[in-house]
Amino acid sequence: MDEDAILTADMAVLMQVATPMLQAEDSRLATAALLVRRLQTNAEEEQEFKKILRLLATTCSSDQFLLDMMLELLMTVEHKVPVINSIALAAAGSSAEQLSPVLDTYRDLLNSDRDLLVPIIGSISELDLSISQRESFLELISGSLKVVKDQDVPVVVNAMLQITTQSNACHIAARMFQLKSLTFYMDL
Repeated sequence: MDEDAILTADMAVLMQVATPMLQAEDSRLATAALLVRRLQTNAEEEQEFKKILRLLATTCSSDQFLLDMMLELLMTVEHKVPVINSIALAAAGSSAEQLSPVLDTYRDLLNSDRDLLVPIIGSISELDLSISQRESFLELISGSLKVVKDQDVPVVVNAMLQITTQSNACHIAARMFQLKSLTFYMDL
């Protein structure tokens, strides 16, 4: 399948052809780059967009090239949440050093769009972070507690529990009590 076909094929054909190309070492990177380019056009419906992301993340996980492309994609597409949700899968097996750009990108996104807080928290909680990255993440969550909506409290609490270590457990428990919904339930 040539470049134009990957960029324009209908979804059924694309999935059938792109999967073996992503699994083959000699065509993986070129095919992944074309699929990312296709996603950057924002021409896909959200469900199709998600299918392509899932295909990329599952066939190219722990590939630094893909992780870098997904971070670039995140900054250029309108469907940011599916990309954020796919990054944890794409980053499976990545080292703490490889995850640093992910955390930096997430911080930048949060500075510009607070509506991405919960998806970013959910994604970060699934990453295999170093202790110092966990502490940094805790500060990110702690600084954002004031804007958490009641329906998002379970995601935030789960993320905070994911980063709990012996040294920060008391700090995390204290931060959880700051959540207005948890305080309400504790008063019952």
